[in-house]
Amino acid sequence: MLANWDYMPTAEAYPKAKAAAAKALELDDQLAEACTSLAYASLLYDWDWRGSEERFRHAIELDPNYAAAHHFYSIYLMAAGCHAEAQAEIARALELDPLSLIINSVAWIYYDSREYDKALQQSERALDMDPPYTPPLLDPQHGLLARW
Repeated sequence: MLANWDYMPTAEAYPKAKAAAAKALELDDQLAEACTSLAYASLLYDWDWRGSEERFRHAIELDPNYAAAHHFYSIYLMAAGCHAEAQAEIARALELDPLSLIINSVAWIYYDSREYDKALQQSERALDMDPPYTPPLLDPQHGLLARW
C-alpha cells in the first residue's frame, strides 16, 4: 500500500512486499494474509493476472472470513471487467468488516460498473464514518478530489 499512496517508490515497495509475503508463506503456507498480499502485488506490480486470481482464490479458501482478501479480489474482478462478481466480493468484505474505512471506500467498484448512484451512496457512507478520510473523495477516473 505504500506504493499505492506514493509513500515509497513502486520499484522499491512491491519487491519488498513480495519478499515479505513469500517469507511469511515459507513459515506458514496457510496464511491468508500473506497470500492476499502476494496476490495484490502480483496484480499491480507484475501484471500476472492469472497468478493473482489464483492467489486471491486460494487466500479466500484459506480464510473465507478474511475481509481484505474479498476486498482486494474485488479490485481484481473490477479490473477484469467482472462487475457483478466484483460487487459480490466487496459486499462480502463489507459484511465481514462493516467498519473498515478502506473497504467502505470502494465507490469506484460501482463507478466502474456505471452504477453512479451506488457509487455516490458508498462514498457518502464512508465520509459519514470519517469526514476527513481522503479515499472516498477521489474521482476514480482522474484521481482528483471530486466531491464538490
